[in-house]
Amino acid sequence: MADEIFIGTTNEEGEKLLDWCHKMLQDGKPKKFTCVNTQKRSLSQNSLYWKWLSEISTQIHKRTGQNHDTEVLHEYFKQMYCPQKKASLSGRELIFASTKKLDRGEMHFYLNQIEVWGVDRGFKLTIPDDSEYQKLKQESES
Repeated sequence: MADEIFIGTTNEEGEKLLDWCHKMLQDGKPKKFTCVNTQKRSLSQNSLYWKWLSEISTQIHKRTGQNHDTEVLHEYFKQMYCPQKKASLSGRELIFASTKKLDRGEMHFYLNQIEVWGVDRGFKLTIPDDSEYQKLKQESES
């Protein structure tokens, strides 16, 4: 089962979430549900993200001699993992990906996907013990 994100702010949305949880449990297999406060992404999350981009860039250069700056990596990961947002401008609907528009829960999920990507490819990514990412990770694992 792929990870899913459910975002809600009203009691009605909460009821839908509970219904979804009940459906997910019908197969009798254990599940873990995590609730995260959905405030705008934090400076701690953003700083960690750019630190990782720099670390990945450096490690790619050491492995291959290729230079991929952090902006290129930022665009790559946005295309790979960043949730799309919608906006309207002059009656036209726009669909775009922006890490600036992510809330804390979405940014945590985004960072987690990048961490998995990095680990799968042998990249070493720094996760400070006092970072918000590490704290949320520990909370979700307990």
